[in-house]
Amino acid sequence: MKVELSTDDTGPDIGKPCTPPPGSKVKAGAEVRVTDGDGKILGTDRLDPGEANGSGLITCEFGFFFKVPGASENYVMTVEGFPPMSYTREDIRRGLSLWEDQGTLSQG
Repeated sequence: MKVELSTDDTGPDIGKPCTPPPGSKVKAGAEVRVTDGDGKILGTDRLDPGEANGSGLITCEFGFFFKVPGASENYVMTVEGFPPMSYTREDIRRGLSLWEDQGTLSQG
């Protein structure tokens, strides 16, 4: 999960700890949960501490990881503090990249 910090290469050095800008809803340690189409919990994790990344556009990135069984065609991911987001098995297979922009979480 990424949060923009700057567009002019300013901010923390790449690979160094970072925190989201004021007003961001992303928080290190927030729970991430995936459920199947029936609401059964398939995996949970917590967002890692933020780490600066990028070139020109500097972001604060918060990682998470868990394996999701491929038994369902449709999934719902919930990141603490944001509305649930729906995904298909194919979306997850390709990998998800999430961005917060002005308090809204979207796939980037």
